[in-house]
Amino acid sequence: MQAFIFLLSLACAFDYKSRKIPNLLIVTILFLGVGSMYWHSGLSGFLRAALLGASLVVLLYPLFKIGVLGAGDIKLYFVSAFFIPLKSYPVFLFLSLLISACFSLVKILKNKELRCRLGYFFAYAKTVARKGRLLTYHIDKFERQRNSICLSGPIFISAFIYVGGFY
Repeated sequence: MQAFIFLLSLACAFDYKSRKIPNLLIVTILFLGVGSMYWHSGLSGFLRAALLGASLVVLLYPLFKIGVLGAGDIKLYFVSAFFIPLKSYPVFLFLSLLISACFSLVKILKNKELRCRLGYFFAYAKTVARKGRLLTYHIDKFERQRNSICLSGPIFISAFIYVGGFY
């Protein structure tokens, strides 16, 4: 588990520096997780983790498709399924998303953009309701980088809290 935390910290460093998590790092975490899961839980544990990871990809894909989540974020959630037990994973997922929401709120308040962001969100929601389907959450590249939150940090914090035995 310590190797997972270390590799997650590397993912954070890359994500916060370049907004990209190298696929080689993701594959390294995946191989370590698969090996660990298979060693500790056998084939059934591996299959449960793989099913959980695949389910997460399917559930989170629409958020990637509309531009709210990055591919690296989804990959990190996938590989974390091989380290966080199934019974603890809902708390892990919820906590990482809650931490991300708190980071976002702090950033929005710091930049004094609450009214602007809410206006943009409600206009987007109205357009989606009118068209009856999800649309890309359009925002220019500079604005996206200035206002986006890297989920690798909240994922790391949530995993660190798990390792600390808090859930």
